[in-house]
Amino acid sequence: MQEKAKEPEIRFAGFTGAWEQRELGEISEIKTGPFGSSLHASDYVADGVPIITTEHFKFGSIEKNKYLIPMVSDTDHSRLIAYSLKTGDIVFSRVGSVDINALVEPESDGWLFSGRVLRVRSSEKYDSGFLHNLLETDDVRNDIRNRAVGQTMPSINTQILSATELTIPSSKREQQRIGNFFKG
Repeated sequence: MQEKAKEPEIRFAGFTGAWEQRELGEISEIKTGPFGSSLHASDYVADGVPIITTEHFKFGSIEKNKYLIPMVSDTDHSRLIAYSLKTGDIVFSRVGSVDINALVEPESDGWLFSGRVLRVRSSEKYDSGFLHNLLETDDVRNDIRNRAVGQTMPSINTQILSATELTIPSSKREQQRIGNFFKG
């Protein structure tokens, strides 16, 4: 697609019309994981509900073996329920490799995310698979890196991620078709 073009040069048959210019924060809820006194290393248990941090998706997908991830008890899970992941959420690293994100797959549904993670939950009008692929493009990743703050260790927050500009098909069916194509 051309820079900021409203209609792509190449499209799947049957789709027409201009694409929308949106900021990520307009089409999704972005939330930071729990901070400080909400969770301590002493809260971790041998078997419970996994709580992912940036190390668990540094290659673009979430670790599937829950026993390689710190876990918390069901009691702590209930206390931290506001930080639960749902299938289709997208997680971002807040610090370091701030352009790395992963799509939450069904096997990670209900897991928690840590304070070093930002969770993106798209509104019903937008397909999370398409959105994940769009957030993986070089242009978007470079934009996020360029807007990160911090000299030594880049970091982003909800405001920085919310301001990420995207060009999106207005049709959810077209979004799904594109997302499925790139999913392979």
